[in-house]
Amino acid sequence: MFLFLLANNRLTGSIPSDIGQMSYALGIALAQNYLSGTLPSEIGNLSQMYGFLVGDNNLTGTIPSEIGQMNSLGFLSIYSNSFSGSLPSEIAAPCNSIISLLGGVYIGYNSLTGSIPSELGRCSFLEQLQLRYNSLSGTIPDELGKLNRLKTLFLEGNDLTGTMPDSVCALRQNDNVGGSSQALEGVGIDCDEVECDCCTVCA
Repeated sequence: MFLFLLANNRLTGSIPSDIGQMSYALGIALAQNYLSGTLPSEIGNLSQMYGFLVGDNNLTGTIPSEIGQMNSLGFLSIYSNSFSGSLPSEIAAPCNSIISLLGGVYIGYNSLTGSIPSELGRCSFLEQLQLRYNSLSGTIPDELGKLNRLKTLFLEGNDLTGTMPDSVCALRQNDNVGGSSQALEGVGIDCDEVECDCCTVCA
């Protein structure tokens, strides 16, 4: 087991498909570089990976569905790239694993389209869900109200419509999580497009 830490090193070029051979890595940090190209599907071989950080690069293409094979994933940060296409429902697949503790998903500042996968409601350990500033559309899944550990939900800067589900707003109430301090603290949305009575950030 090892960590591969090369964040903020002015790296260029693409992420090689050989990354899939690092099957015993606990964490890969390549954030804040100048990496380009696509995210190789071979990341699905990283079954022991807890932290995968490639945010703030110049990556393009779609998010491979093989990301759902990262059964130990606990922290995913691919923000501030140029990913396009839909957010694959497989992103929530690790939450079906008894060894997954997926707590943070940061995919903001990309060019993703389509809807927010309702499958994310299965990620019971999720505390941070940040999908801000993409081009996501449709309504906000009611299933997100099942995320009792959620502390921040930032969805502003998208093309979402409708109403923030009551189940999500209920997470702002401490008694929804047994009076603990884990109540939802921050909710961001475009209030001109989505009716929200519990949002703390209106873009």
